[in-house]
Amino acid sequence: MTNSDAPVNQTALQLIAVPLNSFLMGICFEACTIGFFTSGARLLDILYAKKKTESPFLTLLIVMFNLGAMISLVVSVLTWIPLSETTCVPVDFLSNIAWHFYFIVFDVFILYKSYIVTDKNAIYLWIASLSFLYRISWTIPDLMWTGGTWDPATETCIYNYNALTGFHYTIADILCDVVATAGAVTMFMKPENRSLEFRSLWFQLMKENGTVFPGMHFLLTC
Repeated sequence: MTNSDAPVNQTALQLIAVPLNSFLMGICFEACTIGFFTSGARLLDILYAKKKTESPFLTLLIVMFNLGAMISLVVSVLTWIPLSETTCVPVDFLSNIAWHFYFIVFDVFILYKSYIVTDKNAIYLWIASLSFLYRISWTIPDLMWTGGTWDPATETCIYNYNALTGFHYTIADILCDVVATAGAVTMFMKPENRSLEFRSLWFQLMKENGTVFPGMHFLLTC
C-alpha cells in the first residue's frame, strides 16, 4: 500500500462508519421502543388484572431497561452534534448518567431473577449484593470524574474518560453477569431440580436465563 492510498482508505472507513453506526442505533432504538411498550402493557396487565404468574418487579425492571436504553441512544445522538459552551457539560453528564442507568438496571434484573431461581438463597444474596455494591461504588466516582469540559482555545467540547473507573465498572458488570449465571446454573445442576416439569416456574426461569439474557446482551452492544 502506498502513502497516497492511506488517506483514501481512511476517508472510506469514515464514510462507512457513520451511516453504519446510525443504522445499528436505529435498529436498537426500534427494538427498545417495541420492548418498552410491550413490557409496559404486560406490567399494566399484571398490576390491574392481578396476574400472579409474573413478577411485577421483574417486569418493571424490563420497562426501565428499555426506557434507559432509549434515553441512552437519544443522548448519544446529541453528543454527535457540535456542543456549545453551555451545553457541553450538561449533555455529556446526562449521557453518562443514562449509560450507567442502562447497565445498572440490567445488573439488577439478572441478579434478582437468579435470586428467585436459587429459591432466595442467603449465600447467593450476599454474593450478589457485594457484586452490585461494587458496581455502585465505581459508578459514583465515574459520574464525578468522567464528563465533558469546554476548551476555550479550540472552542470544542472535550469528553474526558476516566480509565480507572471505566475499568472497574466494566469488571463489575461482568461480575454481576457471572454471579447471576452461576447461581442459575448451580440451581439447575442440583439433582432434585433436574426432574422439574417443563412448565414449572423454576425451570422456566432457568430456561430464560439462557434465552432472554443473550437477547438483552444484543441491545447492550448498541
